[in-house]
Amino acid sequence: IISQKGIVVQDIEPYEVGIVKLNGEEWSAISKDKVKIEKGKIVEVIQIEGVKLIVREVSNINLDLDNNKYDTDAISREIDIKIKTSE
Repeated sequence: IISQKGIVVQDIEPYEVGIVKLNGEEWSAISKDKVKIEKGKIVEVIQIEGVKLIVREVSNINLDLDNNKYDTDAISREIDIKIKTSE
């Protein structure tokens, strides 16, 4: 899971838990840098603490998840693949 990319599906507020979708599963997540990460942002998993992911934002892309036209599972897999192949 470390270094994989996911999509924020519930805002991550500073010092508060949000939700990230990664490989078809929803995980509790907090920001490594204690900053807000908005819903629809792409994040990378830095570490795992208990059952929470510690993440950082990796892209300024913001997917509009509220209109329900995105398959977040497919997007998180595709983003992870594209980022890995471009490195």
